[in-house]
Amino acid sequence: MKDLLFGHWHWKAISLALSGVLWMATVGEPESSTSLTVPVYYQNSPHDLEITSSVIDRVRLEVHGPSSKLNQHSMSNAAVVVDLTGVTRPGERTFPLDRATIALPPGVQVDHVAPPQVRLLFERRVRKEVPVMARVGVQPPQGYEVVALSVVPPRLSVEGPESSMESLTAAETDALDLSGVTGREVIPAHATLDDPQVRFLGQPRVAVQVEVRKAGGGN
Repeated sequence: MKDLLFGHWHWKAISLALSGVLWMATVGEPESSTSLTVPVYYQNSPHDLEITSSVIDRVRLEVHGPSSKLNQHSMSNAAVVVDLTGVTRPGERTFPLDRATIALPPGVQVDHVAPPQVRLLFERRVRKEVPVMARVGVQPPQGYEVVALSVVPPRLSVEGPESSMESLTAAETDALDLSGVTGREVIPAHATLDDPQVRFLGQPRVAVQVEVRKAGGGN
């Protein structure tokens, strides 16, 4: 028993001393406060819904903790993570931004979040086909006129939130320059959409078949 208690006493003394130093370094470290702006990440978005409200991508935090944990390197991965797993149907949802949603280094505490919550509006995701209209930006040379204009393929598939899809009637091509066309020509073009919340399913490349003749039916 005596050997167990006092054997290798010098190694035990060193271990105790090191433990005390580490404890003093941790407990005795002064605390500081700071504020910083961090990114907001949204994860587990529902596959059949769209966010149609404005989305906050950064928030401001006021935090406090050990000075060594509040430097730029330690706080470089700080972020807010909003989990959308529980969203299953359209409508408005509010998500509080509290300690449970904020990734911070150990020992750092949150004092204030601005804004303290995010409110999102969800709509159903809808798909449909829309016609593609050829848009002429520059007319044919003087004395010529367009007699035929068609787009191949004539329709493209798009998807987006339900409210946007209800008002969407067609897509358009880039503005075509026909200033050098005096006969039949096929012009490659891209289809475009005015609503930024609606997108094409696949590449929006089309070909515009145009026929230009002299005005009045001459050759």
